[in-house]
Amino acid sequence: MTENYAYPWNASREAIASPYPTYQELRSRDQLIAALAHAEQLLAQQPTLIQLDVRRRVAELEKSQGIARANAYLTKTFVERTLPRVECVNAKYRLDEMQAGTFNVLTENATKDIGAARVCGALWELMRRFNRLPDMARADVDLLAGDIANFALAELVQAHAQSDNESDYKYTHRIYMTAATITREFNQTPPLWEKVTSRLFDPEEVTPAIMRMQTEK
Repeated sequence: MTENYAYPWNASREAIASPYPTYQELRSRDQLIAALAHAEQLLAQQPTLIQLDVRRRVAELEKSQGIARANAYLTKTFVERTLPRVECVNAKYRLDEMQAGTFNVLTENATKDIGAARVCGALWELMRRFNRLPDMARADVDLLAGDIANFALAELVQAHAQSDNESDYKYTHRIYMTAATITREFNQTPPLWEKVTSRLFDPEEVTPAIMRMQTEK
């Protein structure tokens, strides 16, 4: 059925398409940009090994399935599924701040010429390097282990210097607790720790444990 109009300009015409994106399209674009920026920020905070793996996966998806799928992996899969698992592992092993008990032990052992601030600063630097273990080469790991062992040995020497007129029991207890405190600062359990803290302290029994905490292994 043909409709007649009094004038040609009264005839219905197709709507003129706008060359500009709609409000919804602009909003979706801005949300994607924000999500990508947030994902990149989170990824940049992870160890290099994880960054390389995620970026490799993103590149593969972009090549095989397109940029939209790659963006979805980064903003959804990585942020909502992979990252929480990584953070659980980081929370277990990452060193955040020096414990008050450690600071007190180092302060008690520090000499006037060295000072507690310098000793605590040296330990904090070791802790900072410890948090970079996932990015370290084997040689760097061995170097860090040696530096931690040297630090522990130096603190035991200082503890020995502060032990004038102490009984063998009190002296050995001081030495063990100094080594154990440093060991625990690196999220490691000192040898015989549960036994020492829950039963009668035996100086002869803990001597080998003290020696172990001075080594690089």
